[in-house]
Amino acid sequence: GFVHVFSLSCESDFPNAPSGNLLDTETQVNWLKNDLAAVNRSITPWIVVQCHRSWKGSIAIQGLWDGGKKTADYINPDGPIYITNGAIGNPEGNDYVSKRSSDSCRIITDPGFGILTLINAGHATFSFYRTSDLVELDRINIIKAR
Repeated sequence: GFVHVFSLSCESDFPNAPSGNLLDTETQVNWLKNDLAAVNRSITPWIVVQCHRSWKGSIAIQGLWDGGKKTADYINPDGPIYITNGAIGNPEGNDYVSKRSSDSCRIITDPGFGILTLINAGHATFSFYRTSDLVELDRINIIKAR
């Protein structure tokens, strides 16, 4: 198919990791190198990785507890696209980011969830829905030429 999806432990596989070094770093790195080397990008243009912290891929889906912001649509991006859904809640009581940076179009503080839809080899969308009423609050388009 046109998408390759995988999940990584970005919290525990490196020296001095926040949750301890639970996995030999070399094990996951070698697995990742072998896995990505087997992907034929002319057949599979989308590489999607899920983890808690930043990593590499066509699209990286991450999560935090602090809120989220939206950037503009991506047309022919020249690097990975990072989607951080931080709307799961905020039990720590931290303040949400209230100022928009130059790269953001919108800040969302409602609890919610996102759906990534890979339409075809060159078009994807990410929609954000508010949990309380399932209303779509935001959507971005990701368009890339082959």
